[in-house]
Amino acid sequence: MSIVFTPSQVAHELHVSTTTLRRYEGLGLIPDVPRTPSNRRCYGLVHVQAFKAVRALLKGFEIPVAYEAMRKMKHGETEAAFWLLNRQLYQLQTEKQRMEDIMGMIRTADFTNSRA
Repeated sequence: MSIVFTPSQVAHELHVSTTTLRRYEGLGLIPDVPRTPSNRRCYGLVHVQAFKAVRALLKGFEIPVAYEAMRKMKHGETEAAFWLLNRQLYQLQTEKQRMEDIMGMIRTADFTNSRA
């Protein structure tokens, strides 16, 4: 028999609301959720892991990128999901390097002859 979790149990574990869980489900970010005969959601371990993956991606990626990566994973497009994430990491690294270059120029600039 597989382990089944209620929405409240999963929400408590992840420190989010059940509304957030329903929103992720509605956005197509997690595997399809089975229902009981009384139409209650039954989350399994795969759903808990998917919710955790969404939360982790949202800590490091822009919302649209995290959501699209999860949708791709849900549909078995793992390689495309990883390339999407990789592309954003590259963009972030490029921007970080640009900012470090600017900060280096500011640190070494001679402002002694500048007007106040």
